[in-house]
Amino acid sequence: MIVIVKSDKQKNYATKLVSDLSYDHWHTVEIKPYSPDRSLAQNSLLHMWCSNASKSYAESHGEYYTPDAWKIYFKSLFLGYESKKTPMGVVEQLRNTSKLSQKKFAKFLNEIEDYCGSEQITLRHPFDYRLAMHGEA
Repeated sequence: MIVIVKSDKQKNYATKLVSDLSYDHWHTVEIKPYSPDRSLAQNSLLHMWCSNASKSYAESHGEYYTPDAWKIYFKSLFLGYESKKTPMGVVEQLRNTSKLSQKKFAKFLNEIEDYCGSEQITLRHPFDYRLAMHGEA
């Protein structure tokens, strides 16, 4: 269970949870500064942009790559790889977006946007869709 403490009421609740723990099972209690993970809006934008890149690149270059292929490509280009120790040795694996803070995810999205702009790959923004839905685009 995670408790974000930003008021006395939440602090008292967290204190009660810890004091009510039984010794029948082991527990881990971790206290650290709050840092929100990526937002759902950021994740939705990433998936929308991967779809946009897929369609735009196919139209301009005649080659189709799935949105998932674009996500893998962007992750390899801007997030890189990390080493994971396994029973068979160390394995290199793409960094996962789910562990990025909102700030790091924003940087990742900005890098994608800059790259696509330089490669003439059209990315839509949520505002573009709102205009299109209302017949303004």
